[in-house]
Amino acid sequence: MDDNEQLQTQIRNLLNLDKDDLERELVGAVSRDEDFLASLNLPMTAPSQPVSYAFASLNFSKRLRLVKEALEDGFEKNRERLYQLVCVKLKYCDQKGAGEVRLLAFILSGLIAQGIILAPFPHLWPLPAVIVYLHKNGFFDRLCKCPKKT
Repeated sequence: MDDNEQLQTQIRNLLNLDKDDLERELVGAVSRDEDFLASLNLPMTAPSQPVSYAFASLNFSKRLRLVKEALEDGFEKNRERLYQLVCVKLKYCDQKGAGEVRLLAFILSGLIAQGIILAPFPHLWPLPAVIVYLHKNGFFDRLCKCPKKT
């Protein structure tokens, strides 16, 4: 299985998750990225511990809130570049009904190729969970101002 097929399989599996499971997957994916965790506003511990321990010590809703805040900050900093890639170049509104898996793989590939940083993810493996989470929560629909389907 080549990298593109593996990515599409991963996206397909994430798309099949319900909201709660997808949120758990998102938090789990980013919790393995020390650099991302270091960018969060985590409480200080005494004695000092790795950021992964500080993050893990928080309840799930607090961890999810911190992840969402970091992502929102990254979106705001890159809104125009995201718009140009997702809405203009990939024609998200026109494409979203015909092959979500392929479209989300294109978005992910475009973000990587164009160096658009949604959050401080020096490691790329959390990105599929982030992209699927955004898609399922209507972020790209709002970004592109997609018309409501009747």
